[in-house]
Amino acid sequence: MIWKKFKNACLITGGLLALTAMLYLSADFKSPDDQGMKENFTGNLAQQMARGKEPTPEIQQQANEAASSIVKGLQSDRKSIFEADFLRSFLFVALAVLLTGLYLKDKIKPVILLAGLLILSSYDLLAEGRKYLSEDKFGEAADIESLFAPTPADQLINRDPDKNFRVYDLSDEQNGPFNNARTSYYHNSIGGYHPAKLGLYQDLIENQLSKGNIMVFNMLNTKYFIQNNPATRQPEARVNPNAFGPCWLVKAVLYVNNADEEMKALDSVNVKDTAIVLKEFQKIIKLIPVKDSTASIKLIENLIDQISYKFSAKTNQFAVFSEVYYDKGWNAYLDGKKTDYCKVDYVLRGMPVPAGDHKIEFRFESHAVELGKTISFIASLLALVAFLYILGVFLNFIKTVIKTEQNS
Repeated sequence: MIWKKFKNACLITGGLLALTAMLYLSADFKSPDDQGMKENFTGNLAQQMARGKEPTPEIQQQANEAASSIVKGLQSDRKSIFEADFLRSFLFVALAVLLTGLYLKDKIKPVILLAGLLILSSYDLLAEGRKYLSEDKFGEAADIESLFAPTPADQLINRDPDKNFRVYDLSDEQNGPFNNARTSYYHNSIGGYHPAKLGLYQDLIENQLSKGNIMVFNMLNTKYFIQNNPATRQPEARVNPNAFGPCWLVKAVLYVNNADEEMKALDSVNVKDTAIVLKEFQKIIKLIPVKDSTASIKLIENLIDQISYKFSAKTNQFAVFSEVYYDKGWNAYLDGKKTDYCKVDYVLRGMPVPAGDHKIEFRFESHAVELGKTISFIASLLALVAFLYILGVFLNFIKTVIKTEQNS
């Protein structure tokens, strides 16, 4: 009976392997993205070969041939990877079938069967793992750190006792300030690279920062600019004394109808004195700022998931915080009680604050994160229960096999 089930399992497995082999023989290993990849390669190679000039037809042809060769090489690599994995899988299945068959025919002991299957599975797991994490993936810490050796500009900025500011690095003339993440190794950067920037911030980059609007740099608390010295071509840090700081109090609120008007207002409005707010947030601002020469607001603590401020004023005020507006998790608290805040100056956070002495906090309390933790805990618990159940079944099987051997 067991032998018949074993043969059926072998036939099913053999059928799956045969289908895989047919897929290998019939596939062309092309991708829908190959044409676009080829065009990108062609354009980049042509530009490099032309060295800044307009590519000639001959250069374009050479670049096209080189790009075709690269894409064909990728297709060949896909075929080789498929073939290697298929042969490896076939070999492991064949060995597992052989061990199981020998055991069922009483040619080997249960211990040998279990040891053989354990060796096969362990080898398969380790071999696959080494493709992604092997010795050549590691390096000496000193070698990595040498790639980020601080420049004199970095050293000068790092001597600043105030760490709550941002830096705009223009020294990488090839990649630009928004495609280079090196600055973030040492400083809080308003640039840097990320493949999926927040839409609000990308809008600001394209419509304000790229134009060099110094008022926008100031509201982002950009205290230092790093630029190359024209004579030495070495990066130098230049202090911007007009940066607004991490927070400030405005004298007035300007309401606009939509995001386009909000962005356009940044061209002319002095946002140090006036906060630009969409009319949809008007219901949140129930307090009008009243002049008070003694009013103050100060950053107390800036952690990854919590930012604290100290506020003091004799009259109602409106505070602006130099932090990107993101209401999908960031909650505001006034003296420990949750309160409303709004988007100001297109990307920042703003909040009306009543007269008095108050502690203002922003805490990151994402519902998605908490839900993910709960799901992860439940999944881990179910996995543990399933593991213990399988372990019990396996141990019971071993006991049955040993008892059968002893009786025979």
